[in-house]
Amino acid sequence: MITSASQYDTGNVLVVDDEIVVREVLSRMLRTKGCSVEQATNGADGLAKVEEKPYDVVITDIKMPKMDGFEFMENLRTLDPEIPVIIVTAVGDVKNAVKAVQLGAYDFVHKPFGAGAELWTTVERAIELRRTRLENETYHRQLEEINTRLTRELQLARRVQECYAAGSLIPDQRLDLAGLYEPCFNVGGDLYGAFPIGKTKYAFYMADVSGHGPSAALITAMVKMNIESLADRSDSQDLIADPPRLLTELDRMLFKLVETGMFVTMIYAVLDMEQNELAYCNAGHCFPLVLRAGEPGTVSLDNGRGIALTLAKDLGLDYQGDCIRFGPGDTLLLCTDGLLEAHDPDARQYGSQQLSEVAGASQAPTAEALVEDIRASLREFAQGVQPHDDVAVLVARRKD
Repeated sequence: MITSASQYDTGNVLVVDDEIVVREVLSRMLRTKGCSVEQATNGADGLAKVEEKPYDVVITDIKMPKMDGFEFMENLRTLDPEIPVIIVTAVGDVKNAVKAVQLGAYDFVHKPFGAGAELWTTVERAIELRRTRLENETYHRQLEEINTRLTRELQLARRVQECYAAGSLIPDQRLDLAGLYEPCFNVGGDLYGAFPIGKTKYAFYMADVSGHGPSAALITAMVKMNIESLADRSDSQDLIADPPRLLTELDRMLFKLVETGMFVTMIYAVLDMEQNELAYCNAGHCFPLVLRAGEPGTVSLDNGRGIALTLAKDLGLDYQGDCIRFGPGDTLLLCTDGLLEAHDPDARQYGSQQLSEVAGASQAPTAEALVEDIRASLREFAQGVQPHDDVAVLVARRKD
């Protein structure tokens, strides 16, 4: 790591030369420019100086006893690889100066130094280079620290999200439930869940927050918290059993998101096991599918669709639901558009038609097996192309 060297207005310079006259001339010239200057008589002495304190620039001769300039440069790189080195050379010894530059020296200046203008210009640029390197290193170190901290926080957020996703399907002996959630970043904006309402009803939901990353994940947590708070209240049982009312209430709870420009698409459905009916309402979400027991193909639930949450209130729109038969052996399939909009190498989308064909043709004996069939189909289709959006799937199969 480079350490800040200079406590002076101009710079801190080390002059390494076996000739005292050269050292004194250079030192005098640089001090008149405000530099702090120290001297070393050879390469070994120069290394000892650098070990004691940092310098902005080193000026060194090549031909010196004990350790010449080339060996000095080589050893200096192990102590401070970024310090600019300026070579002092006689006019007739340009070849060695060029070799030194090829080995990493910043530049070279000729003896005699004359008025010193050439020397000072070179030193001044070297000092500026040094300080730029120091600033860049500090900047990169700060970025690395920030990145490390953000990575830890995102990993923690991912674990938190996985925990609440894993616990979002409350089991019921009358249902076979399974889910898939694959965020395209560490955390994502998709959400699904299933929970009982009293003894005869069961609710299912799938939500997708616009955008990706931590902000979307935060809003999914808000949606989940609001749903769970309503489900836990004894005075809200009629509300959570009524999909249009539930979405209207969620829209009211999330209305401040309008200020962020974000919105939430959502499908909410309630199964009445006594009446064999599935009531549902759609807030701008992709259509759910139903697989009928003993019947080929799928049924798309394309009614009861309204505008995304946080947008309906401003437009003065009410949510309208629908209801279908849903008996023993029937299967409900919910997903987010990250699945449908996944691309293959030719930029073709996976699409709702392919999902319908895969689900309809599947002989999966369980909800989890159907989820795995869909996952395998997506991977085969994508051929290694990573989804650009979060992917979520929820399968709920009613047992006989």
